[in-house]
Amino acid sequence: MRTMLEEKGIPILPVALKEKAAFSAMFQIGGTIFDLSEDSVANPKSAVDNVRDLARIVTPVLTSKGAEAA
Repeated sequence: MRTMLEEKGIPILPVALKEKAAFSAMFQIGGTIFDLSEDSVANPKSAVDNVRDLARIVTPVLTSKGAEAA
């Protein structure tokens, strides 16, 4: 899939959300990824780090696109 998107010139973010138990646990337990503890899910810090990495990449993209549209 990635190769096909790249061949079509569609930009791909360098970071993706990884499949982690913490992400599905949010819907079972409630709250946000930042509310999870070691008692509720294995290695919530890894999930938080993954979300923060994605946010660092996505935020400037969205901000620049929003500025261009304004």
